[in-house]
Amino acid sequence: LNLESSGPQNSLEHTGASLLNDDTLAISLTSTLSGSTVNVLRFGYVHSEQPGQTNSNLPEAQIFEGGQHVLTVGRLPATPREVSSRRSEWADTISAARGEHAYKVGVNVLVDRVTFGTAINFSGSYRFNNLQSFGRSLAGAPAPVSGDRYTQAFSGDGQPGSRVHPNLVDFAGFIQDEWRVRPNMTLNLGLRYDIEEFAQPKVKNASPELVAAGIDTSLVPSDTNNFAPRLGIAWRPLENSRLVMRAGYGVFFARTAAGLAARPFFQNGVSVLTRTFTAGEPSGALIPAYPDTLCGPVDPFGLSPTCPAPTAGNDTVMSFSPDYAAPLVQ
Repeated sequence: LNLESSGPQNSLEHTGASLLNDDTLAISLTSTLSGSTVNVLRFGYVHSEQPGQTNSNLPEAQIFEGGQHVLTVGRLPATPREVSSRRSEWADTISAARGEHAYKVGVNVLVDRVTFGTAINFSGSYRFNNLQSFGRSLAGAPAPVSGDRYTQAFSGDGQPGSRVHPNLVDFAGFIQDEWRVRPNMTLNLGLRYDIEEFAQPKVKNASPELVAAGIDTSLVPSDTNNFAPRLGIAWRPLENSRLVMRAGYGVFFARTAAGLAARPFFQNGVSVLTRTFTAGEPSGALIPAYPDTLCGPVDPFGLSPTCPAPTAGNDTVMSFSPDYAAPLVQ
């Protein structure tokens, strides 16, 4: 349990609880195949539930004064939420010694079944450019000034949020050679390959503008060239010395988080329509008085509103670049 979004500008109601409940199982089998060859087989299973709770049923309001952020009230836009995962992982590694070489070869397969439920921005999010504008809105007579805006999400199927399944399969394989070149020098040479395959969104936004811009909301791309070399050296410069000099270099690829991969599943402008209404634009006339939403007064039990989306406002669409690459560290 931890408190989210704490800080001097955040009111207590703009916090929430992240709960964590995990069940795990791990099994390992080590087999001696010969005097110089050992096989290690591992299996792991994790069932994880990570719900996020809110401390308020009011829309978020960020208040600025003179360009400085001074206060945030209302609920966290991303809460309440549901994140659950059923993860199975298989790994097999063979180690063999041959003369001056110690070889190791292994594979790893991870299957993740994910549920990502979110009501992000369904309860609305305000930005006030000064305290006076916030005060007028609280008094029921909003007069948005430059810099004020309001964002709200609407479900395409009339539900109070969205639940999607960005499932994935992760495969990795490696080969390694620990080579004793000389009595006082050892080289570690290795190569690893990683690939992560995500389920693809079932909904595609066929907007002509998106098509013309080459944006495909039904694509979670795979990065297929993740070859990661590893090189290490250990050297004792003097035969009887305790001094050992070591150096190493490696390339490491990180996994793409399921929460990130989930965005195109619902933030496609079809399943969920997230619209922003900005002062000074025609849509600014629709900005409601805080703490109302475009669906009217907030529900006293904190339920997300489900009214239809207005035709005005600027849409938010999230998609992956076709040439998206997995995070890399050297």
